[in-house]
Amino acid sequence: NSISNSLLRKSYSINNNSRSFVKEDFVVVRKLGKGKYGDVSLTINRQVGMLCALKSISKSTILED
Repeated sequence: NSISNSLLRKSYSINNNSRSFVKEDFVVVRKLGKGKYGDVSLTINRQVGMLCALKSISKSTILED
């Protein structure tokens, strides 16, 4: 339970951060899968050390739809 409380506090601090995230904010741990629109990777946020799922979508895919 203390772990989940710690993650909630970290999540709260990320959501209140006014800057956008960039690729360099994350360290890729491993690839989780590939979907129709892009790859999903397990990453660690460098700022707070929290595990995140990061979906990478190519710009051309976004512009097509």
